[in-house]
Formats: sequence, C-alpha cells, structure tokens
Amino acid sequence: MELKNIYDEIIFSAKVDTVRELVMAAVAKGADLRCINLRGADLRDVDLRCARLSGSNLSGACLRGANLSDAELQHANMSGADLCQVRLRCANLGNANLRDADLCCADLSGGNLSRVVLLGAKLHHANLSHANLRGANLCDADLCRTNLNESNLTASEMLGAKLSGAELHKANLSRANLVHADLSEANLSGANMSRASLVHANLVRANLSGANLLYSDMSKANLREVDLHDVDLGKANLSGTDMGHTALRSRMEGDALPNEAAVMDRAELRRSKGIHAHGNTNGY
Repeated sequence: MELKNIYDEIIFSAKVDTVRELVMAAVAKGADLRCINLRGADLRDVDLRCARLSGSNLSGACLRGANLSDAELQHANMSGADLCQVRLRCANLGNANLRDADLCCADLSGGNLSRVVLLGAKLHHANLSHANLRGANLCDADLCRTNLNESNLTASEMLGAKLSGAELHKANLSRANLVHADLSEANLSGANMSRASLVHANLVRANLSGANLLYSDMSKANLREVDLHDVDLGKANLSGTDMGHTALRSRMEGDALPNEAAVMDRAELRRSKGIHAHGNTNGY
C-alpha cells in the first residue's frame, strides 16, 4: 500500500493490509506526513502523538479515540471528521478547518486553536480548558457542557453558538461575538467579556459573578435569574434586556460591598425589565 500527499505524490509505502497499519508504519519509520492525504480513512484509536500533519487532508476521516497529543495540525483539513473522544492535548491546530467535525468528549486542553474553523462542530462535553481559541470561528457550534475554563476566546466568532451549561470560569471573551448565543446556566464567573457583543443572547441562570462586562453590548439579552455579584458593567449597553428576578448589587460611595457589587458606571439600562437594584446605581 502507498501513502500519498495532497499533490498525489507517494511519500511512503509498505506491505500492510489497512491504511491504519500503513500510517502506523510510516510514523514508526519517522516519515514526514505533512500534507498527507487521508481523506475518509479509518484511523480509529491510532497513536499519532507528536506527528507532523500540518496541511494534511483528514476530511471525513474516522479518528475516534485516537491520540494526537502534541501533534502538528496547522492548516489541516479535518472538516466532517469523526474526532469523538480524541486526545489532542497541547496539539497545534492553528488555522485548521474543523467545520462540522464531531469532537464530542475530545480533550483539546492547552491546545493552539487560533483562527480555527469550528463552524457547526459538535464539541459538547469536550475539554478546551487553557486552549487558545483567539479569532476562532465557532458559529452555530455545539459547546454544551464544554470545559472552557481559562481559555482564550478573544475576538472569536460565536454567533448562535450553544453554550448551555458550559464552564467558562476566567475565560477571555473580550471582543467576542456572542450574538444569539445560548449561555443559559453557563459558568462565566471571573470571565473577561469586555467589549463583547451579547445582543439577543440567552443568559438565563448564568453565573456572571466577578465578570468584566465593561463596554459590552447586552441589548435585548435574556438575563433572568443571572448572578451579577461583583460584576463590572461600566458603560455596558443593557437596553431592552429582560432582567426578571436578577438582583443588581451596585457600589455605593462609602459603602462596603467589596464582594457583592455590580459596577454600573454609565451603563445604558433603557427599557430593561425586572431590575431589582440595591444601593446606588450611579443614577440608573
């Protein structure tokens, strides 16, 4: 059997019965697998730790249960691939295409996913803690119950993303586009959401305690039963939001509320519903 790259050039050959065995043989021999064409290949449970696969075509491939920790997958095409329960710890997936890929229960913790395309991908129950997702496209992705603690999602596109019950403790979501995103019951405690767009977002029963929402746009968002203790809402746009059963604890000059205060300096609250403010809300 022969392994070819995306330019139809033979890069490795061996007398084996399956593509999986061929790939394992190539790895054992130290073959350069960059730009390899493995479209639609069955590679489940394969061990590709530290493999050099940048620019490769793995679209539609089955890698379920495979170990790709520390692998180089920059600019790889993995669209539509089955990556369920795959180990991709500390892997480099910068600029990779994972559109519509199945990454449920996958471990991508500590990985580089900057500018990666995850449009419509399934990532529910995956581990993306400490991952770099700066500038990533996660529009319409399923991230329910996903671990994104301390991840970097700066300037990411998350339009319509499903993040219900997701863990985003101390995540960096500054300048992220979360328009129409579902963040119900998500843990966003200590998250940096400055200048993020949360227009029409669903944040019912979300935990935003200690979050930074400075200059964020939360207009027409659903903030019912949200925990806003110690939140910085300075200059945030909250016009038209539904805040039923949400208690806003704001700082009063000279009052001691260091751990339970919502800072609302010049926050826009026009037409917001159900606000129960405690203390001085700086004129609002």
